[in-house]
Amino acid sequence: MRGFHSVLGVLLAVGYAALLAHPAWLPGLTAAAQFAPPYSRAGTGVTVAYGLPLAAIACFLMPRRLMLWLSPRVPPLNDYLLTAGFWYLAGYLLLAVSAGLLLLFR
Repeated sequence: MRGFHSVLGVLLAVGYAALLAHPAWLPGLTAAAQFAPPYSRAGTGVTVAYGLPLAAIACFLMPRRLMLWLSPRVPPLNDYLLTAGFWYLAGYLLLAVSAGLLLLFR
């Protein structure tokens, strides 16, 4: 499964780069980014709209690293509580939320 999720992460990264290279695909997001002051609620929303796909891509490309960095360890055996499967699931959830959010700006 790791190979499938790595390919999925790379394809999402390429799609995200294409979205950044062609801002006319989401004209509402481009307009929101132009008129939002940097430290306001609208600026925070634009940051979230651009950041959620990056978080999903990170969950697909490096779940083991996220497990080592962010997972608490259970005391008897010192096993990681949040395994790589959790980070794959988090990636799918973040991908669904980010796709829904970006579709609002079509």
